[in-house]
Amino acid sequence: MSDVTEWLSMEAGIHKFQFGIIDDGQAYMDLLKDRNLIAHTYKENIAKEIYERIINNHIKTLNKFIVEFNKKIG
Repeated sequence: MSDVTEWLSMEAGIHKFQFGIIDDGQAYMDLLKDRNLIAHTYKENIAKEIYERIINNHIKTLNKFIVEFNKKIG
């Protein structure tokens, strides 16, 4: 689990942005915000909102990261 936490850290995000692995810093920051929020929420309506953002936004952000990462290490 620490590997995922390290990958999602703000500092790691800055490095990913600098190296061109992520191109939309705001989308990455939104992902971090929701990751932190969902870990501490017990309210169903908030969980549903985050779920919708995961489906509609965060999966795209993560897929773009995978593509760019593979290009860099390719």
